[in-house]
Amino acid sequence: MKNLLYIAIIISTLLSPNLVRAQAVDYTIGIPTGSNGGTGYPSPFANWFWGTRQQYLILGSELTAAGATKGDITEIAFNVLNVNSCPPLQGYTVWVKTTSSTPSLLAWETNMGSPVYGPTTYTTTPGWNSFAIPEFSWNGSDNIVIEICSNNSSYLTNGNASVQWTSGLPFNGSRTYYADSPGNCGNTGSSFVTGTTRPIIRVRVEPPFANDANPTLLDRPGAAICDAGKDVAISIQNTGTKNLTSLDIGWQVIRNNNPFPISNYVWTGNLPTNGEENNIQVGNFAPGFLKGDILKFWTSNPNGVIDSLVENDTIYTELREGAQGEYNVGGIFNIDFSTVELAVNFVDSFGAVCDSLIFNVRDGVYEGQFELIDILNTAPSRPIIFRGDKGANSNVTIIDSTLSKGNYLFKINGTSNVYFENIKLVNASNGSNNRVIVVENNSENTHFINCTLENNFSGLDSSSQHSIIYSSNQTLENGLSVIGSTLIGGNYGVYSGGLNPDTTEMDILIDNSVFQNQSLGGVYLENVENTQIQNSEFTSTSTNLLGTSAISVNKSRGVLTITGNTIGSSLGWPSTGINLNKCQGLPLTNVLIANNFIAVGSSFPTNQIGILSDTSVFVNMYNNSIAVNGNEINSSCVSILGGGNNKVVNNNLANFAGGVTLNYQESVGFPIFESNFNNLFTNGINISTYNKASYISLPQWNKAILDDNNSVSVNPNFYSTTDLHTCNPALDNTGKVISAVLKDIDDENRNISHFDIGADEFTSTLKFNIGQDTTICDGEEILLQGNLNFNDNYTAWSTGDSSSQILVSMPGTYTVTSSNFCGSATDTIVISLADFAALGSDTNICANQTLTLNSGVLNASYNWNTGETTSIKNVSEAGIYSVTVTDNNNCITSDTIYVTQSLAVDLPNDTSLCGGKSIFLDPKTGSGIYSWSNGATTSTLLANTSGNYAVTFTDLFGCSSSGSVNVISSSIPNAKFTDSTVAQTTIFTSNYYPNATYLWDFGDGKTSTQQNPVHLFPGPGSYVITLQITNDCGANFYSKEHGVALGVSNLISDKSNVLIFPNPTSEYFNIQNNGENKISEVKVYNTEGRLVLNKVVLSDNMIIKTSGFAKGVYSIKLISTNEIINRKLIIQ
Repeated sequence: MKNLLYIAIIISTLLSPNLVRAQAVDYTIGIPTGSNGGTGYPSPFANWFWGTRQQYLILGSELTAAGATKGDITEIAFNVLNVNSCPPLQGYTVWVKTTSSTPSLLAWETNMGSPVYGPTTYTTTPGWNSFAIPEFSWNGSDNIVIEICSNNSSYLTNGNASVQWTSGLPFNGSRTYYADSPGNCGNTGSSFVTGTTRPIIRVRVEPPFANDANPTLLDRPGAAICDAGKDVAISIQNTGTKNLTSLDIGWQVIRNNNPFPISNYVWTGNLPTNGEENNIQVGNFAPGFLKGDILKFWTSNPNGVIDSLVENDTIYTELREGAQGEYNVGGIFNIDFSTVELAVNFVDSFGAVCDSLIFNVRDGVYEGQFELIDILNTAPSRPIIFRGDKGANSNVTIIDSTLSKGNYLFKINGTSNVYFENIKLVNASNGSNNRVIVVENNSENTHFINCTLENNFSGLDSSSQHSIIYSSNQTLENGLSVIGSTLIGGNYGVYSGGLNPDTTEMDILIDNSVFQNQSLGGVYLENVENTQIQNSEFTSTSTNLLGTSAISVNKSRGVLTITGNTIGSSLGWPSTGINLNKCQGLPLTNVLIANNFIAVGSSFPTNQIGILSDTSVFVNMYNNSIAVNGNEINSSCVSILGGGNNKVVNNNLANFAGGVTLNYQESVGFPIFESNFNNLFTNGINISTYNKASYISLPQWNKAILDDNNSVSVNPNFYSTTDLHTCNPALDNTGKVISAVLKDIDDENRNISHFDIGADEFTSTLKFNIGQDTTICDGEEILLQGNLNFNDNYTAWSTGDSSSQILVSMPGTYTVTSSNFCGSATDTIVISLADFAALGSDTNICANQTLTLNSGVLNASYNWNTGETTSIKNVSEAGIYSVTVTDNNNCITSDTIYVTQSLAVDLPNDTSLCGGKSIFLDPKTGSGIYSWSNGATTSTLLANTSGNYAVTFTDLFGCSSSGSVNVISSSIPNAKFTDSTVAQTTIFTSNYYPNATYLWDFGDGKTSTQQNPVHLFPGPGSYVITLQITNDCGANFYSKEHGVALGVSNLISDKSNVLIFPNPTSEYFNIQNNGENKISEVKVYNTEGRLVLNKVVLSDNMIIKTSGFAKGVYSIKLISTNEIINRKLIIQ
């Protein structure tokens, strides 16, 4: 989509010069006790030394004691009694901040924010010297820190202005640093000055306003919403001390100087002090918005009263169009812009974007100077991109040689989120203006990806005028990145930084880039935070070997990583590889300098240093390889000057110039935190120096600093003066494991048991080992690495492969020979295949047979699908059986076996053969060989005569089984029966038939399946008795009427109500007493009158066994308290 016009926003505030603020009050803090002399400190106007940094602390309690209340601090001042010989002070800067956590200046207060005054040249005058402070609110309780710094470049006239002071404070009210050198702002040292003495300070406080509110932002139409629509919405803020509950909001559209009618809106709510409410829809504009419309907003009557401060109550907003889309630049067909200049002018003419704006630049050379000026509404999701349309194969050059508009080829001015991709940018000027890129005015997120940037400068001018990429240090340009790019020429490749140590430039990334032929340095950064310089190459043919640094970082804070870089050239450039000055790491976020190759030094007499750390803290130097070449005996591999809490570990340091490996100059109270596991080699006399004392051997050095006890001193045998890969086996696996550097400079994994010393993780020919013989799982692949290090020249495997590593999935013996600069080595490894689960082939078992299944793996864990966890399993029936095995190598294998089972002979039970019929005998075994007892060999047999029939069966698996059945001649049964009555019971007798069933129906609802049952009828009467007898030949029925004279009811006495049953009986009888009289004793007599049982009755329901009684008739006598009851019992 192209040429679509949307709305973007510019906001300005109307300030009325005629409106009067509330009356401000001056408060003088401190009781005068004297003043400093012309050489004394503290003095905010000082030049006895070149430069000074001072901080003064005012307690909130001091201000309140003086009568101050919360409000805006608008001015501070110092009373000068005598200027003395104090000259104009260069770089004079003032900072002010509040703090609730600094009761005393025992250390430098950090994070001071942006300056409230300067930097500028300040001339001191007698009397009160005042400094206006913009927008500084004091809450009525916090303490206030004031910092003042001046940086004269040399001696002028010497002297400090005499300033009134107060002494004997109960806290440290001042902190001072001074030195005869430039660049003192941000210095964290301290000079001897009494901290309880502080200048008299006058503080002007403007009281707060009770009822004050103002519009802060136009939300709709707004810079973030390009399709303006018709809605109008704004944000408001309560800047008064009272909660804001109501506010009148007026707004008006002005088009071509002609105002539309005023619209009003009444807001209600509850906003606390400094509270803000966004997206308040105050109305809509029916005609719709046009480019150039001006929207005016004003607020009034906060909380229904006159606004305490009306000068912040009105804002004007002018609407702009915005650009978006994708456009083609140059080429022959489908051209949107013929030149880059027209494309840039197109963007500038809009002044805003509404979505991504992409320019695909065709191959060719494009001349001119270009500037993106204050383009609004960009974002990471709405960037401006200039890119070669063929990607990495593009051949696009943007060049200029006249630079008639200033010192830049392309300037990014107040515009954020700009990308250059696959483009060559060349400043071909031969004059003094050689910058290729200038980034300024708070332009953020400028990115160069796969670009080449070049200028022709090769001189020694130390100014930033000749930098390839220059980021202004007067404003903040966060988010600069150079990725995969090449920077050629210039005195600096990248020159960038913030305003001061407390106003830092953030998020700088240099990655995988090449810096060629810079005369002073590849990267120079100052006042930065969150910086990464990694995987890049710094080399130069410059003959400027004095004071050059490949990477210089001056005053960084927080995250700083410089890793994986290669620095140096055959001509000896640079004189210093990495230069850190006043870089402040944090206890949990240390500066990291690791995995770098640094080669410095030549025959030129200059102080050559691999890594220089000056007054820096919490710096970790890990696994760097440094070579100092040439013949400068004042050289050093690592020089740490002051600072503290630094670590120097696993570094391969070699000084071939006769100098030292380590030069430590510790600050008092801030020692080197750790120095160990290094290689400290020199061909000079002294191995290292400590606080200017020299030590000629490693044991002396160990004793002096009580460290480096695990360090060695051997020639590292570097490949060359600049290629710092190494061969010496003494450095192989002799370092310390450090989690921050798990890969080496070649992105190879380090040995996590023992690191190598230096940036190169290598394997010496003496320690070459592709691994111990090992076992792999079935189907697993193992990676065999046969390289000595990244720079192998030859690798030969027994498999015929020539790569540095191979994937192996088969067992066997593998041999590799690897050769490189250091020599050659051979090693062999045996790969075995782990045992795997094997249950065998699917099988059959015979009936009643048990099969033992073995998993096939010893010393493992087992999981059968049937739940067992043993190595073997016994099975005796058909099924699917599987096992999963996990062995000691953590190899997991599974196997499944299908088990079938032969059938056993299954003949019926003995059966009857009815007259004239046959019986079908089926063993139910399927196919196989049959052998019947009558000689038959058929699978079934038809039996028509009585007798015993037996069969033996053998199936296809060789399983045999046998069975037999008796066939008995029989006929349909005769169901006639006889009956006889004994006492009250009836005995029924029927005919016996084998394999027959009997079913009696006694006509009283009772039945029986016995052949000859005994039955007690419920009472006198006539009952129809029916018997059914069933056998294999059929069923027969017989019915007969049976008369009963005495039944159960006749057994019950009218008085006693006692029941004895069953009667007749064969095993036991019950005595059940349902009457009122309790029976206490029972006596049983036989027909001869002999007492055979005498038993005490304990309950109304008693069971008596008759197993010891002879068959016959017995007399029972039941004795109660009132009567004796007699009964007869028949035992049969």
